[in-house]
Amino acid sequence: MKATRFIILFIALFPIALNAQLEHTLYGFKTVPQLVKLNPAMMPLSKVNVTLFPALSSVAFGANTSGLTVNQLAAEDISVFEDALSKMKDRNFLTVKNEIELLHLGLKLGDNYVSGSVTSHTRFGLAYPGDLARLIWEGNGK
Repeated sequence: MKATRFIILFIALFPIALNAQLEHTLYGFKTVPQLVKLNPAMMPLSKVNVTLFPALSSVAFGANTSGLTVNQLAAEDISVFEDALSKMKDRNFLTVKNEIELLHLGLKLGDNYVSGSVTSHTRFGLAYPGDLARLIWEGNGK
């Protein structure tokens, strides 16, 4: 019983966020050594793999928003954008992610493949009310 209480207390005090398979675009590539990020059981074709230059290795960027779509932001007719603003929820979310692989090293050792990498991850999340977006667009006049 004490172990159960300890586990519940530990989970409550130390929440853990888990992310799996962030590199969805690698799925179709069979010869890219970074495919081990998606499938750890995958055996790359190369015996040695070294990546030292961030611009030539894996670079990823992503942005998500629950308030507006890209089509609404880029619409030529301003009424489409204003209609989207009026339909925004009380709580909206904006998330921006960036990932740059600084170093990747992989070695084929017999029937095994060992790899490791140093990657810079940046994640930004913002929750904002729909009224704030309307205030920025319309001002305090309406």
